[in-house]
Amino acid sequence: MRFPLLSLCLLGLMIPAAAGAEEAGPAAEPLRLELKLARARVYPRMPVPVTVTLMVRDAQLRGIGYPRLSHRSLQVGEFSLPAKRELVLEGATYTAYDFTTVVSARQSGSYRLGPAELEADLVSPASGAAAFFGATESKPVALKSQPLALTVLPVPMQGRPDGFSGAVGRFTVSVSARPREVSAGDPVTVRTVIRGEGAEREFSCRPIEARGFRGYPPVQEKGAGELVCEQLLVPETGGAAEIPPVRISFFDPSAGRFGTAQSEALALRVRATAAAAVQSDQSDRSDSSDRSDRSDRSDRSDKSDKSDKSDKSDKSDQASAFWLALSALAALVAAVLLCRRLRRQTPPSEDGRQGWLAAARSAHASGDASAFYGAAFRLLQRVGGERQGLPAAGWTGPLPEGAFGREQQESLAELLARCDRVRYGGETPQPEQMAADMLLLEQAGSPSAARENI
Repeated sequence: MRFPLLSLCLLGLMIPAAAGAEEAGPAAEPLRLELKLARARVYPRMPVPVTVTLMVRDAQLRGIGYPRLSHRSLQVGEFSLPAKRELVLEGATYTAYDFTTVVSARQSGSYRLGPAELEADLVSPASGAAAFFGATESKPVALKSQPLALTVLPVPMQGRPDGFSGAVGRFTVSVSARPREVSAGDPVTVRTVIRGEGAEREFSCRPIEARGFRGYPPVQEKGAGELVCEQLLVPETGGAAEIPPVRISFFDPSAGRFGTAQSEALALRVRATAAAAVQSDQSDRSDSSDRSDRSDRSDRSDKSDKSDKSDKSDKSDQASAFWLALSALAALVAAVLLCRRLRRQTPPSEDGRQGWLAAARSAHASGDASAFYGAAFRLLQRVGGERQGLPAAGWTGPLPEGAFGREQQESLAELLARCDRVRYGGETPQPEQMAADMLLLEQAGSPSAARENI
């Protein structure tokens, strides 16, 4: 009689337990993989942050690989190292691992991103007798997320500013120069930095053109969220100079319109070199001579008019004064020409020229392009100074007309420009070019070439 009563008690205990199981619902998944887009509607060339999240609950994984992301006609960057965090999803606590990257599209349209896939090894207790000793075993698991849709809107055609290169985002531009006070012929490094959020890689380093400067091709360096351009500008004359502002244009997706950014103009102070001072002095002398000539002619005309109204003694006195002034002017011109001739006849510094020629030979033999073209410039600087009667340090070019034969003159002018590109622009000529330039230096730096134009 006790057995039916015991059965009824056990049945009463099982019914509430079953009801509690129904209320708890299905158990949460131990492993999940999710794909998320920061924005589902973007513009061409605009980077979109993407996150692939691995969620683990009551499980142990090892050998976790990087996600693979299915895509077509999209540019996908590399995934970052995973960032670990805790999250609660549907009432269950997970350990989450976030892998991030960016995607972009070059053209407008509708795109399908994903699914994301990830592989790992799931660790579980071993079966059989090994379980008694706490052993474990692993088996590979493959997880897959749901795919997502990405819509890329076209950039408007209306209202596009001049120079728009396709950059989408918001950007700023700044320009700096150093040094701000230089001598004519010395290089100035101009640094342009474009920063912002968006497709900054659509910008390029455009050469800055400034009046009175000789420019060289810019060198660019792209980093995270910025583009850096460095360019060498060489002022050719002394006085006040200015580097013009740099202007960029872009499409701002948050505002839905085009925008522009512009840097400030930079003022420089350029000191004149000795060569420029001598040329200015010669120009002043020429102007003075022209003014004296015009003055003498005017005086002669006035005297001629007055001579018709004066007596013969007055004519004689005026004529004597005129010839005296003309003789003084001729003596002044002769003195200037004699000084210039004496300066041209100043013996060239054979030791200095041969020293730089020897340095060029040594650098050419060792293949050191920087040292070779540095010595080549110093040698040509000395030769050019001797041709114009100037100190070597005061000559910056170009070679005077007729200093060499026509073909050699053109070749040396090209060599001078190449010296600047190597010293300031980072150019590396080929060994064949260095050999040809060495031959030119041998011809230009020889003692016979120095004496031909004295």
